[in-house]
Amino acid sequence: MPEDRQLQKASLDELIDYTVGAHRTAISQLQSKLHALNTDILRIERDLSEDAIKAHRTALSLKQAELDAHDKTCPKEIAEPADDVQTPAEKKTAEDLVRAQTELADFDGRLTPLKTERTSLVAKVALLERLNGHLDNLENSYASFVELTEREFTQAGLKLSDIVNLNIKRAPVAALLTETRDRLAQISTIINGSGQQKGLEALAEEIGKRIYRLQNDLGARQREYQAYLSEYKRWQNRRAEIEGAPDKPDTIQFLNARIKAAEETLPATLDELRNQRRQLVRDIHGELLKIRAVYQELYKPIQQMAAASRAFAKEPLHLDFDAFLTASRFEDDFLDYIHRHKIGNFYGEDESKKAIKKLLSARDFNSTDDVVAFLDDVMNSLTTAERGGVKETITIQSQLKSAKKIDDLYDFLFGLRYLEPRYALKLGEKDISQLSPGEKGALLLVFYLLLDPEQIPIIIDQPEQNLDNESVVKLLVDCIRQARARRQVVIVTHNPNLAVVCDADQVICCYLDKVHGNRVTYECGAIEDNPINKTAVDVLEGTYPPLTIGAENITNRRMMGRSFQ
Repeated sequence: MPEDRQLQKASLDELIDYTVGAHRTAISQLQSKLHALNTDILRIERDLSEDAIKAHRTALSLKQAELDAHDKTCPKEIAEPADDVQTPAEKKTAEDLVRAQTELADFDGRLTPLKTERTSLVAKVALLERLNGHLDNLENSYASFVELTEREFTQAGLKLSDIVNLNIKRAPVAALLTETRDRLAQISTIINGSGQQKGLEALAEEIGKRIYRLQNDLGARQREYQAYLSEYKRWQNRRAEIEGAPDKPDTIQFLNARIKAAEETLPATLDELRNQRRQLVRDIHGELLKIRAVYQELYKPIQQMAAASRAFAKEPLHLDFDAFLTASRFEDDFLDYIHRHKIGNFYGEDESKKAIKKLLSARDFNSTDDVVAFLDDVMNSLTTAERGGVKETITIQSQLKSAKKIDDLYDFLFGLRYLEPRYALKLGEKDISQLSPGEKGALLLVFYLLLDPEQIPIIIDQPEQNLDNESVVKLLVDCIRQARARRQVVIVTHNPNLAVVCDADQVICCYLDKVHGNRVTYECGAIEDNPINKTAVDVLEGTYPPLTIGAENITNRRMMGRSFQ
């Protein structure tokens, strides 16, 4: 890679991390948003599940039975005693009792809305405190952003504060929080009192005690009538509790509302949320494609080298490079969630792997549409199974290991945590992983010869090791010739193909005399010199075809008027 594009980074990994950092941050933010969306989707899916609806209907049936049973316990009505059957004292006591009961009802009428308001205000305080927490998180995120990027902005000659400036106005939140707490304190004083001042509850309790004393002073008929009124009121209150309200759990109206929502509104809401999730998947995949583009740009010199080799080589170097997204981790990570001994499309050790391989092979993970379709395929496999030619609905939870949760599985699947940018090199039709050790070594040497910009001499020891003669000619000869144009190349070899076909300017033959104490002698000369010719054939185990090529090279040299030493 040209030095000006290395961005002063010490290694390629460091350069990649630097270049794709913003994209990975964007992916992390999208995955956080996805997590919240998955939580909402899972909640609605549970509400729409057959088990949940069945449970609601069962609970509703029980509640309705409870209401029917309660209606049968309605107290028998007792008529109010006539005035002419009461003594003046009894009549006065009854009148005092009615006034006390009216007064108590008035207190209850004041207490009930105050308690309802208090409940609402407590929730409001919690919400405002939560909002303050969000603002704190925003400030911390901004501080982290400044810490991470300010130096880079400065290096670019920019002032970060001129571009981004966070200004959080907390005053409205603080004022509303103070106002809400003040109102809570006021309600507390009204209900519970303060100091010598009694609250509504204490006053209501006193009235209750007064009512109890008055009831004891009543005559028999009036006591019987008042007992009936009290019992009837309790009966009415309990009936109201059983009927409840749409927002009050475990009541008839609540259960009816949940069943109605499951039948009418929740399916459309779920579809909308799932569409939002698909869009988030598209956004995450878009960031991954940007990372892939970074890989393609960074590895462009390799592709250019391969293309350049076709221009000078008699045997073009069929080297191809590709950057792509792969789901190589999906199988192991996905099956870590699945209990493969439970009924479903992923039942069985071998069968589950085959099912996943089939899903993976059907889609191109470099295509956003295919990624979305792949996830639809996986979800369909998790929620439906075919038995005897009939499709049946199955639950995801029934297929998971005991320690695994559906929301974690959703975050894994739709967060695309298993997709990774990779690059692949191919030599002809072979992936680099399929090359022999000799081919891998030769390919590495090709990279070094063609990509290394240095002009200093290079010494290569036995580049033909583990390669047959044909591979030597196809892979190395033209690359060595190309490198000779800008640097001196010294090769230590046992293969005459390199010495001859590469048109060496000078050949140094080494002899080892084992009889005379391993004495080493050397003979050097040009390839056209007779002693070197003879050595190429006799000592280096060469053959005449390479020498024929060498002869053609010599003839060409002489025709061009070159001189040799």
